[in-house]
Amino acid sequence: MAMNPLPLAQQRRDIINRVKQIEGGYSNHRADSGGRTNYGITAATAQQYGFRNVAELTPADAYEIYEQGYWYPLRLDEVGTLSPKLAERLFDIAVNLGPSVAVKWLQRALNVLNNGGTYYPDVSVDGAMGVQTLNVLRALFTKRGKVIAENTLVKMLASRQSVHYQDLAEQRPKDEAFSQGWQNRVPDADVDAAAVDNYFSGDDSASDDQAFGASESKSYQPPIDPDYQAWLAQKEQSKNTKKAHQSKINWVQIVGMAASCGVPFIAGLSPEHVAMIGAGLNTVQGLVTIALRTWFTSKPIRAHSVTG
Repeated sequence: MAMNPLPLAQQRRDIINRVKQIEGGYSNHRADSGGRTNYGITAATAQQYGFRNVAELTPADAYEIYEQGYWYPLRLDEVGTLSPKLAERLFDIAVNLGPSVAVKWLQRALNVLNNGGTYYPDVSVDGAMGVQTLNVLRALFTKRGKVIAENTLVKMLASRQSVHYQDLAEQRPKDEAFSQGWQNRVPDADVDAAAVDNYFSGDDSASDDQAFGASESKSYQPPIDPDYQAWLAQKEQSKNTKKAHQSKINWVQIVGMAASCGVPFIAGLSPEHVAMIGAGLNTVQGLVTIALRTWFTSKPIRAHSVTG
């Protein structure tokens, strides 16, 4: 039995486009702490992805940033196989408040739902959606069933999101201009009353086996989606490239240090000349290192664009 009837790419596209619509187009509100934004994307974030003018972002550009900077890092294709509602709530929080905020709130919720560690161990509240967090999330869905786990987590995240907006407006009065709009994006509780009644009456067999899928919970595999797999491959390649580049930089520093120490000694120069040559070699070494770091780290991440 399939847990999610929508193909992953379509589910991702629908959720991203819904949040993009909520964020709206270009804005330069004087009370907005984020400054100029377009589709909820700040000028600083747009520049990180190679877009110089945030006002000129197209819907396809915004989709690209949402997908590469928010959806994939939170591994929401994998979350979405368990619960599209949970994936959408996490994505909305990530876009509006930051990816690490969304994951930390989820991790904190998971830690208080494990019955003192008897269902699964606590997960580190580090704001990173890693294998440990995904495994714990799956464990909760297996233990409680899809309906209860989904309703509980979405409700906990939405409640914390709503209170967080209230706290912001109280701490920064200028944010009152956005209070109603912020609260409008928080969903009302959508609880399956029959499923909850069955759970608390002891009849929760449907929640584990039918709603979640008993065979699927035991033989779960991460979703295989071409776009997601390409993103993972790109991240791994980038990691390996950075390691190789760091190795080259280290060798430049080693050679520079050896030259600054060895050349004057071999040449038998005076202390004054040794000091001058050493300073010159250190300067060259520093400039080469800076040039290498700039060259290897200044390339923006630009992936495919998907029309909104």
